Amino acid sequence: MAKQLNVDMRFTADTSNAKAQLQDLQSQLDKLTKISTSTSGFGLTDSIKQATVAATQLKEQLTAATNVNTGTLDLSKFSESLRKSGMSLSQYET
Repeated sequence: MAKQLNVDMRFTADTSNAKAQLQDLQSQLDKLTKISTSTSGFGLTDSIKQATVAATQLKEQLTAATNVNTGTLDLSKFSESLRKSGMSLSQYET
């Protein structure tokens, strides 16, 4: 006769560090876009302009995927947004 084992597993994760890092990233992206727009007349190179556009897009994607009530990031929503835009996290590394 087959034996059956039922297991109920629960865990609690401390996400405060991840929330703080997400807020810090969004703050840094804000600063980057403000710097680039305030210096737009000073002959920015094309690569800096492209990086600014990418940073703005990433900030918008992170904001859209963040639940403002809980402060959590919906990774599936963020991943789908990246896919639709034709970007990936590895492209932001370079």
